[in-house]
Formats: sequence, structure tokens, C-alpha cells
Amino acid sequence: MKQQQSHSSHPDRFTDRYQVLSRESLTGRCYWEVEMRGGGVDVAVAYKNIRRAGGSVECRFGFNDKSWALRCVNSSYTFYYNKVQTPVSGPESSKVGVYLDHSAVNITPKLTVCVLCCVFFFDSQGVEGASAAAHALSLPADAYGNDPRLEVMWAMKAYNHAEVYFNLISSVDPKFLKLTKLDEKIYSEFRETFKELDVKLLKADDLKSDEAKETWRPFCNQFEGLIEDFNYGTLLRLDCEKDYTEENTIFATRVQFFAIEIARNREGYNNAVFMSKSSKS
Repeated sequence: MKQQQSHSSHPDRFTDRYQVLSRESLTGRCYWEVEMRGGGVDVAVAYKNIRRAGGSVECRFGFNDKSWALRCVNSSYTFYYNKVQTPVSGPESSKVGVYLDHSAVNITPKLTVCVLCCVFFFDSQGVEGASAAAHALSLPADAYGNDPRLEVMWAMKAYNHAEVYFNLISSVDPKFLKLTKLDEKIYSEFRETFKELDVKLLKADDLKSDEAKETWRPFCNQFEGLIEDFNYGTLLRLDCEKDYTEENTIFATRVQFFAIEIARNREGYNNAVFMSKSSKS
């Protein structure tokens, strides 16, 4: 039963929108999670100077240039910014994780929304650029041939994914991260197949040698249809205690990335990155 409640006037309160903001301002890098109940939820980030009075779009999360919002309804997700809607994909989940990187003044903050930590990132391309890129990258490879623009977009997407993931394990204790809804299965199958693989310090031959490819191929193929873009190209660190650099990065499939990074998180190897960043902050 809904009952009308009276509250004293406050300049930070939205007068006509059913919206609330946290009391504390967010600076630098922040991570938090939102538990969803019922039909759905809108998760939003806004500048402090967003308009609060009235019911115009200037006050509505995601419908102006002062805020970003992700609408989550069952397994459907839509990103809103400045009235532009961008559908995004992700697994059905009751929990949404949000990673915000606002480390530079006068630079549009980078907002990363994670559903079971499947990363959605929206950066300097803007929402329209991200939407166009997402559409292009969803088409089959043979639709483009050797289109250099596509190669650049693939490289940018892989780089952005790598940057966001490294920032995430730098800010959140890796043992609490859940990268997919199939983490348990991926990890158990991985360790059953690769019992002796040293995930702390990989060698290129662990993924690229003919012998390794013969072992990896059936492992990866079992997740076709279960993990979206299971064979999508992804950047993977060789030494898990170091950042992504030219010398420390290898190209892998998404399933390989998930398998190795889930193992690193569960076995405590990525903790070195988290502890290193925590000690400096």
C-alpha cells in the first residue's frame, strides 16, 4: 500500500522524479553493487549540478548531458545518455556492479557497468559511436573482408576491455569477482583439463603451440552458445602481477581469458595487483 509522505524541503532532493542520489560525492575510481528486486531498476551516475526541481528531462537520469543510466529489466539492459538509448547485452542477474573512473578534471568520466562483472564500457567514442561500433562488431566477419576500420574497432574494443578489467582488479579484491554466470563450470573444466598450467606466469606456447591448440580447441568449443562471443579476440596478460604492456600481452579468445583470469582470481594470483594499488592509495 502506497502512502504519501511529507518531507522537509531540501535543495538536493528531486521534486518530481522518483530518483535518489547517494549523500557522498564520488571521486577517482569507485566500485559498488546494486541488488535488484521486483521488476527492475535504473542504475545511474550524475554530476552534482544536475537539475533537481521539476519534471523535465533535465532532471531525468540518462536524458541529459549531466547523467548516465543503465535500465535493467530481467535480462534486458539499455544504456541512456543525453536521450540516446543503447541496448547492451548481458546475462540475467539480480546484481549489477558499477565501476566509475573519474580521475581527470574536465574529462567525461568513464562509466563501466558490470552485470555479474561482464563489462560494459562507454568512453570517449560517446554513446552514438559505441552503438555504431557495437552494431558493426555484431555482424559476421565475412561481411567486411579486410576492412581496416573494423580492425581498428576490434583493437579498440579489446584494449578498452583490458583497461577496464585491470582497473577493476586494482580496485576490488579479485576473490569477490564473478566474471560470468558459469564461473564454477569454467574453472572446474579448466583445472580438469589444464592441471599443471601455471596461470601466474604464462608462456606464449601455453596458448599458441600446436600441442596447446589441440588441447584448447575442445575446451573452448564446449562453451559455444553458453558464453556470448566465446571466441572473441581478447587481450591477456602473461605475468599476472604486471599491467598490460606490449611485452606482457598476448591475444587469446574470450573463453581462454575467462578461464585463466577466473583461476587467477580464485587461486589468489591477481591479489598482487590489488594489494599494489591499495598500498599506493
